[in-house]
Amino acid sequence: MEGAILVATDYMHPLCMESDTSDFATGTVLSMLCENKMWHPCAFLSKGLNDVERNYDVHDKKMLGIICTLEVWRHYLEGAKQEIDIWTDHQNLILHVCQEIKSLTSMLGVVSLMV
Repeated sequence: MEGAILVATDYMHPLCMESDTSDFATGTVLSMLCENKMWHPCAFLSKGLNDVERNYDVHDKKMLGIICTLEVWRHYLEGAKQEIDIWTDHQNLILHVCQEIKSLTSMLGVVSLMV
């Protein structure tokens, strides 16, 4: 094995969060695009779901994982100099979030939203 498994976070480099959820737990990896043009992990977070959370719909479980990660890694993410991508394997979650944003903007009287 060569080098460290986790790299030190450099906020000048692009960061991404990759999140996934099962019926019992959620996990997220924070990765950084390094000089070798490869993504390397900086941090990992996992959380077991309690009895109530296990009954959530799939997109709600996925969103719970992302929100928990944003709260815990706030100190990493606020220092980033570039936008942070959030990767998920759940296409319906992306559509759900876009619908939520559209409904919020229509309530606020915003004319259009580019998605």
